[in-house]
Amino acid sequence: MQLPEEFVSQTRRLMGEERFARYLAAFDEEPPVSIRLNPNSQLSTLRSTRRGAFLRKNFQLSPVPWCRNAYYLPTRPNFTFDPLLHAGCYYVQEAASMFLDAVLRQKIVNRKSPNSKILDLCAAPGGKSTLLRSAMPEGSILYSNEPVPKRASILLENITKWGHPGCIVTSNYPKDYRASKLCFDVILCDVPCSGEG
Repeated sequence: MQLPEEFVSQTRRLMGEERFARYLAAFDEEPPVSIRLNPNSQLSTLRSTRRGAFLRKNFQLSPVPWCRNAYYLPTRPNFTFDPLLHAGCYYVQEAASMFLDAVLRQKIVNRKSPNSKILDLCAAPGGKSTLLRSAMPEGSILYSNEPVPKRASILLENITKWGHPGCIVTSNYPKDYRASKLCFDVILCDVPCSGEG
């Protein structure tokens, strides 16, 4: 892969030679594959049942340390043909994005903040919103927003498949939320969203 020279020199200066060499080597490796299980689905029993132990042993699932119900897979299956994905039993998500689970638990869950209101301002396609909703305390409400209508329909589909109550999907711009005078405990804004490649 040919990277722009200006990018290479600036990144090498910031990272140092050793880290920059590891960074370049990562382009030659297959990226890790990770999924997050839906705690509301039957698949969430993966952690505690005999079937779960069988799956972990035979498919070498290893947990993502910073996110509950998240696992690395040894290879990338063809998710398109898996009915469990389409039924909302799990969500395919890069493990780095799952770090939000650890942050949210520190800020909301561990502080015993019931009835939290969270706004995911740029939510499509829904990975971080489903993660947020799974981590939020009961009685909380998630506003999952996507201003682009076509992307909002994909968001709605994924939120619906996740099947957790307490989610409101909207298609507004930030100025609309400001005008509404709604207050939130947490506002997540991942700009630009890279979840669709």
